[in-house]
Amino acid sequence: MSYFHGRSTTTFAFFMFAIGLVLGNIVILSIALVQVIFLIISLSIPQPKKISFKRERVETQASVGHIIERNISIYAEKGIGLIIVNDVIPEEFDLIEGSNYKAFLKLLRPLEAKMEYKIACTKRGEYPLLSPLYESRHLLNVRVADKGGGEKEGTFVVRPRPINIRRILSLKTLSTIPLPLGSIAKGGLPTTDFRELREYSYGDPYNFINWKATARLGSRGTTSSPYVNVFEKEGRKVVWLILDVSSSMSLGTSVRSALDYAVEAADALSRFYLEKGCSVGLYVCTEDGLIIPPDTGRRQYMIILGELIRAQTGYGSQPITTAIERCGAYSAGANPLFIILTSITKASAPSIVQGIREARKYSKSLRVGHHAIVVDVNPYSLISSDPEGRLASKMLRILTAQEALAIRRLGAMLVRWDPMERSFSELMLKGLRVLK
Repeated sequence: MSYFHGRSTTTFAFFMFAIGLVLGNIVILSIALVQVIFLIISLSIPQPKKISFKRERVETQASVGHIIERNISIYAEKGIGLIIVNDVIPEEFDLIEGSNYKAFLKLLRPLEAKMEYKIACTKRGEYPLLSPLYESRHLLNVRVADKGGGEKEGTFVVRPRPINIRRILSLKTLSTIPLPLGSIAKGGLPTTDFRELREYSYGDPYNFINWKATARLGSRGTTSSPYVNVFEKEGRKVVWLILDVSSSMSLGTSVRSALDYAVEAADALSRFYLEKGCSVGLYVCTEDGLIIPPDTGRRQYMIILGELIRAQTGYGSQPITTAIERCGAYSAGANPLFIILTSITKASAPSIVQGIREARKYSKSLRVGHHAIVVDVNPYSLISSDPEGRLASKMLRILTAQEALAIRRLGAMLVRWDPMERSFSELMLKGLRVLK
């Protein structure tokens, strides 16, 4: 009997009692009296009260693919009835064992019960950690159900899938992954990288004097002062990670899109270059543009990781050219390496090509190494895994072959990545040569 039926029964009982009094019918009075007594006894029974929960081993951080085990203890001191508990989990997660929705029968004794289940974190992001929702129902369902819970207890952070870069950083391997060209620093020890010749000034080391250049220029009668070699100062090399968040990066499934794989690549590259001693910055091509100036160390990695976790696709994203211009203003004269993480399409290719042309302005030498890397994530293979779908995705990639050729001709390294064929760690290891 529901609460509404109970209320209707109460009304009907009093109505029958009134008719029985008017007609003087003892049978009707007896039926009405039995119903009234039953309802009075039912209403005197309290429904479960003082319900509390306690989480065990609360985890607030995990990585994509990590399995979380949740254990919740449920306590109820008073009342008799049904307690329904729902521990809300993000809709993107997979429930792989147990249940997050359970019902418990509370009798005369205090209730002590447990809810145990396991979930798999399938998508990066920040999710609110809420207290369990509960509903307390009367034993005979003649009262309104008490509802509660759902208060925010914290934030659950899911990081991108970690990529093992230890082998890539190993001293036993020689990586062909480009490093930025030498950066100019005002201080620090001189390196062996030659920069220019200039006239000797007081305080220059004598072993820096270039006697051949001095004799050659002195024979022309241009100056009587010797010339010295100027070497690049030891300093941090600058790497910019530029993350495209346009609508083309939303292709894929609701759990794994092209942007999610681009975020994984950006996370691995930031760790790689920071471990190499580079100064790494991040630019997310949102509508207003989110920029993190280049810096080094563990703290910089955590700042970059936080923004990568929160990155979302949008229709008002900035073009790559604007991102290069803003990043170049922070690293003028430093020969930065620009890494563009995007998905090449007919619509996005002109902006990428123009951005690479813009990046050439900040490179002193275009003959040595690469000044830009374009990581092209193939989003079409994420949609279908059957043979026909794989063939269709490869044909769609062929349609952008001309755009890919134009990018390579500008001196940029183009990395065409199909996440369904190989992981990004395998991609980074491609071209490595083991030293004997």
